[in-house]
Amino acid sequence: MGHSENPPTTVGWLLGIAMIPLGVRLVVIILCLSTSYATGAEYFVNPTHAQASDANPGTENLPWRNCPGMPAWAGSATLSSGDTVFFCSSCTWQSSTGAALLQVIGGVTYDGASWGSGTRATLRASGALSRSVVSLMDDHPTLPTVVRGFEIDAGLQVTSGIGVNWPQSAGSMIGANKTIENCVVHGVSSQSSLGQYEYGIVVSSGYGGSRVTANVEVLDCEVFDISRGGINIYSANDDPSSRIENVLVRGNEIFATGLDPDYAGSALPMKNHVKNAVFEFNSVHDTVRGVGISVSSHDIGFRGPESSIIRHNIVRNCAEMGVLFHVRGDTSVDVYGNLILENTYQGVRFMTMMGTLEIRIFSNTFFRNHYPGWSHEILIPSNDADIAALEVRNNVFRSDPDTTPVVDTDGDITGYGNNLYFRPGGGTFFRHRFRYAVRTQLRPAALAA
Repeated sequence: MGHSENPPTTVGWLLGIAMIPLGVRLVVIILCLSTSYATGAEYFVNPTHAQASDANPGTENLPWRNCPGMPAWAGSATLSSGDTVFFCSSCTWQSSTGAALLQVIGGVTYDGASWGSGTRATLRASGALSRSVVSLMDDHPTLPTVVRGFEIDAGLQVTSGIGVNWPQSAGSMIGANKTIENCVVHGVSSQSSLGQYEYGIVVSSGYGGSRVTANVEVLDCEVFDISRGGINIYSANDDPSSRIENVLVRGNEIFATGLDPDYAGSALPMKNHVKNAVFEFNSVHDTVRGVGISVSSHDIGFRGPESSIIRHNIVRNCAEMGVLFHVRGDTSVDVYGNLILENTYQGVRFMTMMGTLEIRIFSNTFFRNHYPGWSHEILIPSNDADIAALEVRNNVFRSDPDTTPVVDTDGDITGYGNNLYFRPGGGTFFRHRFRYAVRTQLRPAALAA
């Protein structure tokens, strides 16, 4: 996912290769590819080893005590892109000071689960770190940066668990993939009433002007006991031209978020200009405060997520809505294949909508999202948006008695049909006003028990 700063030079190189005889040409290409993707050095870190020292060569038999990028590092060695560092999976490192317990170097792989007798290496904050327990602030044009197999314990300190380009940015990060995988993140404490805003895993464009963060994956992590959001894809609020691109959030479990008594956000949000994000196969459940998944923008002048997808997630038992749209700028998102059940208020709720919206909600299952005595599976109240497309198709709704599953106050839905309803008792399944002529030809499919 890197890019070329000098295309003419690249073209010239390719033309030069074409002039070489075929047999020699193949050898040259193979050697070049081998050099570009060569495996770097491997290092080992084990503070419990009898001979551990940062002055060691970092081998299995003579491991380091710490790793370059840790506040306690006392060695002279440096890491290079392509290197892999293996942490003893039964060991713990902690720090009470500094920007981060582990400052990641772009293009390096940090592995906390593949070596040793334990399950995951533990990185623990024992004081407020100014960035996060693990901080990614740069990347490599062609080599991936990987953090996998760690327990990230924020220790109930005022710091985030894992931060990408967070909070202040040194510049854009648009190089090769940055992957956070198979990590357990917990114990983040902050209070917004005190000006503290910390998260479990946060991918940001970084505060400090127009920045871009691109090519990030958050895979198979468990995030819980977090004061604010669990996994936040959050382009910074200071500059509307900042953005985040090409993000995959897959297979994570997020719960017990929103511990801050003043928090009303989301366990899994995409906020501001987030382009080509995919949230899939995640389990979001049992938030203390806030909604499950949200699509939002900061204020007028900030656009919302673009060309993004929310699919095949389970969103269950959240303190407010299952999925919330709260946008003040142009937004285009598809929501499909999700199981949205037993959230306190609506399954999907639209709020404060402005800008041009292109949203499709299809092939989801909604099950008993309600507040006792009233509520809806989908609620679209009056708003100021320009609706380019708002489709509700092929969904299954199982609602409680005396509720109206789908309410469209202003008739914003532009495409509606092939929805299946089940609800004990009779009554209205779909309440709306006809704002678009096409809807006069559409009828909801209804099934009452």
